Amino acid sequence: MNTNEQFKDWLFRYQYLYKKRASRQTKHRFISALVSDIVNFRDDISVIEYNVHRKYSAKNIYVGDIQKAKQIICTYYDTPIRHMGAYQFFDRTEQRKRTIQYILLSSILLIMLGLFGTIMYMKMAPTTFQIFSIQTILVALIFGVFFFFLSKVSKGFPQSKTLIRNTSSILTILEMIKRQKKKDVAYAFLDEGALGDNGLMELLKECSVNANIVFLDCVGANQPLHYLSQKNTRFKSEIEFHKINERVSYLISAEEKETGAKGFNLFQLAPIDLKAKELNMMNIETSLIFLMELSK
Repeated sequence: MNTNEQFKDWLFRYQYLYKKRASRQTKHRFISALVSDIVNFRDDISVIEYNVHRKYSAKNIYVGDIQKAKQIICTYYDTPIRHMGAYQFFDRTEQRKRTIQYILLSSILLIMLGLFGTIMYMKMAPTTFQIFSIQTILVALIFGVFFFFLSKVSKGFPQSKTLIRNTSSILTILEMIKRQKKKDVAYAFLDEGALGDNGLMELLKECSVNANIVFLDCVGANQPLHYLSQKNTRFKSEIEFHKINERVSYLISAEEKETGAKGFNLFQLAPIDLKAKELNMMNIETSLIFLMELSK
């Protein structure tokens, strides 16, 4: 793939400036940047809110007429929470378990550090307690910072390296929007997709029942590409296991394992693949060619 200047600009900004999309503020910055980039090619963009709460609402970004489109290319844009080990596609239960393991381990290590600091302070502190002394104020500030970080750790830290998961899929769809002019093809950038299917389920409620949906995930990784659908018998048991709508097919870049514990093939990316600093541009171009052919 001959990387054009515009793609290089997208790559820099979404790899570094808008790489974290976890909080309300960071998601808002990403959505503003994404809409600004797409409006150069299309003006039929809509931002849909769902799961609206007092201080939060999830947002899907649609390009094209979702209700009339025969084919919808989509991916999730929110940042996954750090987890232990490899990223295992489709097995939400296992992925949640690995995320909880990381949170528990991080919390335990931080609490142990806090206990050690408290013990050291008790040994070194003067016998007389002075509430307005500089030492007391300093210790109070340290404990305040400690409990602030503990609250953050207990909720999980977002991944800091998101080029592969899932900036690579976002860039692929951006490039396809630029190249593809067909009106019966629409695009969707989904919220709440890193550890669930809320964004995808919202899309399924709003699109045509006849629409074919292709879901991209980590297509820029340095692993083989796989196209998986209900028609693929190797993948059927996984689709049934996760109860995903039969209209949804998947284009992913992953390492394939022969047999999983639940009796079907496993697809995963090792930590070294997830932390890659460069895209597999051949996978990006192959994905684009495949999606363009699929849209004919």
